[in-house]
Amino acid sequence: MIKTSVYIFVYCCMFCQFASCQPKNNGLLWEISDNSLDKPSFLFGTFHPIEERNFDIFLKQIHGFHRSFDATSQFVTEVDISIVKDVFRNSYGDRFLPIDSAYSKMLNKEDLSLLDSITLKYFNGKADEVKLSPNYLYMFCSITFKGEHLKKEQLTDSNKSEGYFLDSYLCDKAIEKGYIVKGLDTREIREKLLYRTYWNTDSLPKTLVESTTRLIGLLKEFKKDGGNQFSEEDYQRQREKIIQTMKLAYFDKHDLWMVEKCAKELDEIDFQNNKSDSLAIDYLKNQMKITLHERNLLWVQQIPDLIKKEPSFIAVGVLHLCGETGLINQLRKMGYIVKPVE
Repeated sequence: MIKTSVYIFVYCCMFCQFASCQPKNNGLLWEISDNSLDKPSFLFGTFHPIEERNFDIFLKQIHGFHRSFDATSQFVTEVDISIVKDVFRNSYGDRFLPIDSAYSKMLNKEDLSLLDSITLKYFNGKADEVKLSPNYLYMFCSITFKGEHLKKEQLTDSNKSEGYFLDSYLCDKAIEKGYIVKGLDTREIREKLLYRTYWNTDSLPKTLVESTTRLIGLLKEFKKDGGNQFSEEDYQRQREKIIQTMKLAYFDKHDLWMVEKCAKELDEIDFQNNKSDSLAIDYLKNQMKITLHERNLLWVQQIPDLIKKEPSFIAVGVLHLCGETGLINQLRKMGYIVKPVE
């Protein structure tokens, strides 16, 4: 009995020693170092959705966060907030109708009346007065109708207050400390990438008439089904379950790789839910390729110069850290030592 206990004790000691030697290749906060750098910089994965929570408490739970934040003099985020609104205006492609075009020239009286009812409700004017393009209106209506239906079915909490955006919170803290604040996205990059994200030009209707016909088809479908064609309760519940797991992985466990796993699961159910909508599939594919992977490759070209001039705290969406094109892997390929802050 004693001999067995000794074996168990020795085994446990060996196991603990072995486990403690394993690299903790995980976490939300990473140190970037190199012989060419006077001081290290840091890479932090943020959570983009607006949250109602105490970020002070959350950040205190991130080991080494305040020590790392205080050791820098430059805060780098995805984009300079001041340019976001201007860029958004151009992100839907051609937002307005050509000067010599009018819906009254392309639609019969019944279809024009249907379109007018939508533009009057959401834009305070008839279709020929607001002059928004059919592609813009198609995307706007798709998103708006679905959101209104989900609120009606109580699948989203319409009374929930807005909360706060973690990236903005960190930026405000950096400004309070007098840090240099820079964005990785330039205005030109953001306009170009967001345009391509929303529109895969190969999948769009080739003519204005075709685009308008597609828009009217969407409005008729919505009207015919009494506003229930977006009845996706099972899909939304699956999605919400994964999102809650992702939040737990991020805010409670600080588990980068579990967050990445949840994101992949979200992509899978989004593709499955939209498999009959070629435009939606194109959008989802472009969103991943362009807003994540291509931006990573553009950002990593700027980071070396930024961290050489100033020790920097780089805060970007957590998924930008993960995967083959993620910033952790890309910086390592460039020769930097990137390791979790301990």
